[in-house]
Amino acid sequence: MDLHVHVSEAVDLTAFMFSIHNMGRKEDQELIERMLQDDEVEKKLKEIRRGLSAEDHEKLDVFFNEDSSIAPALLPAVMKGHPSLTAEGLMNRLRSMEEKEVRRHLFGRGFADNKYDGLDPKAGKRFVDKLAVPKQEKWKLYYYMDRPEAVNEELAALIEHVYHSFYKPFQQEAADAAQAFAEELRAAPNDPEHPVRRLVRDYMDTETIEGIHVYPSYSLNIGFMLQDLSEENAVHLAIGLKRFSLMESKMNEEELFGLLKVLTDERRFRLLKLLRKRPHYGYEIAEALGVSNSTVSHHLAILLSHKFVKSERAEHRVYYKVNTEEIKRVMGQMERMFAE
Repeated sequence: MDLHVHVSEAVDLTAFMFSIHNMGRKEDQELIERMLQDDEVEKKLKEIRRGLSAEDHEKLDVFFNEDSSIAPALLPAVMKGHPSLTAEGLMNRLRSMEEKEVRRHLFGRGFADNKYDGLDPKAGKRFVDKLAVPKQEKWKLYYYMDRPEAVNEELAALIEHVYHSFYKPFQQEAADAAQAFAEELRAAPNDPEHPVRRLVRDYMDTETIEGIHVYPSYSLNIGFMLQDLSEENAVHLAIGLKRFSLMESKMNEEELFGLLKVLTDERRFRLLKLLRKRPHYGYEIAEALGVSNSTVSHHLAILLSHKFVKSERAEHRVYYKVNTEEIKRVMGQMERMFAE
C-alpha cells in the first residue's frame, strides 16, 4: 500500500465541523476529558462550540450527525483528483457535483456489502433500508436520495457560514500544525509497520488497497475519520495530530484503571461476548447487537486500541475476534493487585 500524505484545508474544515458539533456526546466522554484536560486544542474547540447557536447545531446535525455522517462520506468523492483542496474549492466542487455522484457517496459504507451506482433513487433507498442507522437518519437519507441537488447547495452554504464565522481565525494555526505532522508521517513511508498502515489494517481488508491517502487534521486532535473508495482501490484517512502520541502516553499512566473501564462498559461487554462465539465483521456486529454503524465503529476503535480485539482478513472482509491473551493479562494484573 503506497502512502500519500496531503495537507488540505477542506479536510480539516470538515473535521472541525464534525468535532464542534459532536464533542461531548461520546459514551466515554469522562475518559476522553481526563485524557485531554490540559489540551489546548480541545479548549479552543470547546470555546468555539459554546459560540454555536441552536440553529447552527440544527444545521450541523443534518450533515455531521455521527450516525449518518453525510459530509464526511461525501468528502473523498468531492476531493477526487484534488488532494490539497482549499475551503473555497470544497464549496465550489460541492455546488457542481453531479446528482448521481451525490447519491452514490451520500453515506459511508464501511460496514455494508452492497454497491450502489447512484443512478436509481429507489435502489438507493433499498440500500438505506439495510443500513444500521437510527430511523430518523434513514428518513434524512431518503429525502436526499430524491433531492440530491439540495445537498449541493445546503451543505456548501453551511460550510461557507462556519468557515467565515468560526474556522477562519483558527485556519493558519491548523495549517501550520498539520504541515509539521505531515513531515513526521512522511518519514519511512515504505515501513510496513508504519502507524498509519497499522491503523488501516485494523479496519479494512487491505488486500485490494493500492494506496492510503492521509490527511493530518488539527481539529480531529486524537480522533480519525476513515473512508474507502473501492473504485479507486484507495483509502482516505483524516487523522488527528495527537492520535498516536497522546493515546499512548496517557494509557501508560493509569493503565489498569483505564483497561478495566474499557472492559466493563455494557456495550463493549456484549460485543466481546458476541465475538467470543466466533469472529464477526462490522455489519454483522451492528445487526446482531441492534446498534448503529457509528456505535460499532466507536467501540471497536477502543477495543482495538487496547488490544482486546484483533482483526483478521478473509473473503475480502475484515473480521474481528477476541484477544483472549490480552484479557487474561489484564485479569492477571487485577488478581496480583488485590488477591495476593
